[in-house]
Amino acid sequence: MTQNLYLGADLAPLVQAHTVEELGDVLESTLRALADSDAPGRLAAVAKLIKEADPDLVGLQEVAVWERRGKVLTDFGDLLQAELGNRYRVAAAWHPSRPPDSSGRGVVEIGNLVLVHSGMRVEAHAGEYWGKLSIKHPLVGEIGLPRGWVAVDAKVEGRPFRFVNTHLEATLEELRGAAEIQLAQAAELEAGPARAEDPVILVGDINSDPHARGVIPTASRDNLVRAGFTDAWAALHPDEEGLTWRMDDEIGDPEAELGARIDVVMTRGAIHPVKVERLGLDPACRTPSGRWPSDHLAVLATLAFDEEA
Repeated sequence: MTQNLYLGADLAPLVQAHTVEELGDVLESTLRALADSDAPGRLAAVAKLIKEADPDLVGLQEVAVWERRGKVLTDFGDLLQAELGNRYRVAAAWHPSRPPDSSGRGVVEIGNLVLVHSGMRVEAHAGEYWGKLSIKHPLVGEIGLPRGWVAVDAKVEGRPFRFVNTHLEATLEELRGAAEIQLAQAAELEAGPARAEDPVILVGDINSDPHARGVIPTASRDNLVRAGFTDAWAALHPDEEGLTWRMDDEIGDPEAELGARIDVVMTRGAIHPVKVERLGLDPACRTPSGRWPSDHLAVLATLAFDEEA
């Protein structure tokens, strides 16, 4: 299963502020947006989806830790774990650096996690892509925006496999050069952590759909298929779009329009998809405050090992 949690606010204004005063004002506005996004309610809704589906492994993206002047305001991982109880544990984690706030300290980390059933034994790996987007901040100069991956090597019924979770660069119009960076990250992913002797399960928000609306279309998803990956949705639902991202990161509108299929489950090697579905479309999964669990749908797949010769 894969689920982007939605970090809860737009970070673009934080990296565009021209004065310390403006940055402080933007930060306060960003934190108000975070509060309005109802992270506790949304993560409770995500936990309910996970518990009802009961997958063996879960890849999570945009696992945010929001801070102000050294004090943790909201930790998405902690909130989700509290809702899940001891059924799942964090098996692998990656957290990047953070943009500055007006105090000179970080305001948010945005990481990736892999959750597994508590009894599953795994070997964890994590890393950061060499290719990353850089932007010029009016106050502090050049800021790198790293992206990363997490993986676990595990066994089910004695059969080994690797489970990789990632979040590739977003291709928004205002992010100049983002599409090229994403393509480089996808190539690095395919040649690195997603290349193993054992069967590979690749999940995540890869931010790539050649037919996307609302973002710049890219070929990263197709390139992974050309490299030997089976795209579970395309394989089992070839005539359905299977869109997974609500345009404009919308979580409040009950009729929010879906614009791209950027959340995927893929396989390579002696493993194949048997069933795949989207979770988070049912209005009943919305929070009491009227928010969708995320601006992304979850993708849940049932996989099977190929028969041994």
